[in-house]
Amino acid sequence: MIVRSISYSGTFDSAHRLLNYDGKCAHLHGHTYGVNVEATASMDSDEMFILDFTVIKQVINKFDHAVLVWVKDAELHKALDTLSNSVLVHTDKETTAENLAEAIAQEIMLLIGARLLKLKVEVQETPKGKAQFIYDKPTS
Repeated sequence: MIVRSISYSGTFDSAHRLLNYDGKCAHLHGHTYGVNVEATASMDSDEMFILDFTVIKQVINKFDHAVLVWVKDAELHKALDTLSNSVLVHTDKETTAENLAEAIAQEIMLLIGARLLKLKVEVQETPKGKAQFIYDKPTS
């Protein structure tokens, strides 16, 4: 077994709002999000990839040019149902940068599987604000 690390950076443009927030982010608005993924995994010497970069890009791109909608936001769901060509991404949690980082990380964790040792997913929502989700495999 050998240990290798990869990193990948990408962006996506999405609209969202925060339902349980008292401020301007409660209104529907958009961002160009930056995403950085760093993964470390154990590999057999004959394996080619921890995870193909195109697969990571696909995970990130599912959020691109979409409206991110928390499943509990009935008002936004109702409003968007009237639009015929909207791409909606439903989330289990409020669409904060922290929760988006976790959602992306959870997908990547499933794709890499048990070989995964460390994962950091960073989502930059604004030039000054970013959030990270960090996973370290527990040692046995």
